[in-house]
Amino acid sequence: MSIASDALKLPPQDLDAEKSVLGALLIDSSSINTVAEFLREEHFYRRENQLIYRACLTLFEKQQPIDVVTLKNQLQHEGNIAAVGGGAYLSDLINSVPTSAYIEHYAEIVKNHYVKRKLIELGSRTVEKAFDEKGDVKKLLDHAEMEIFALAQQHAHRDFVELKEILATSFERLEEFMKNGGKLRGVPTSFTELDNRLAGMQDSNLLVLAARPGIGKTTFALNIACNAALKSKVPVGFF
Repeated sequence: MSIASDALKLPPQDLDAEKSVLGALLIDSSSINTVAEFLREEHFYRRENQLIYRACLTLFEKQQPIDVVTLKNQLQHEGNIAAVGGGAYLSDLINSVPTSAYIEHYAEIVKNHYVKRKLIELGSRTVEKAFDEKGDVKKLLDHAEMEIFALAQQHAHRDFVELKEILATSFERLEEFMKNGGKLRGVPTSFTELDNRLAGMQDSNLLVLAARPGIGKTTFALNIACNAALKSKVPVGFF
């Protein structure tokens, strides 16, 4: 019995949550501002729900209201109205949720199930590659790590930040800049030409030092690290 039940196991999904998200959009079109930042078409499990959400995003980009009439017209324009079950399914979506107040919660459920499906997919591919006796272990580990990291980056999102938080940080940096005599905004490398181009090393930057082997990249990087630690008195980590 357990074998049969495992064979019929469906991928993680919550169709009620998917319908609730779409129904909330039809009840209150402005609620798309809450979910458009992190919810994507591919996060939905059912294809018809993917098509409907894509049409909602299109209406949102056109700055048009989202309701049964406009959504039906958009789906007809895209040639997908029959694929989603026609106007009857759109009307059913409105009845699937009483309010749009919890749309963000529903959207998070939809996205979380998508992440679980992707993890199962990645795991299956990793198992398949691991059974390959000719496969290189290091490449297998690097590839698995890369795919998991990419999925983690997709899953992470940050909500809108209040302007006062950004201004407070900006004023702190401006004050520090004035204390330094208005020289460089970032940490100096102590290499004049490089500092003139970069205005120092900035918190938000990833600087990549690239050259052919044997040119002296490591020595140059160590010189920058020493200059930052000894001259600018900032903490330095070298790996």
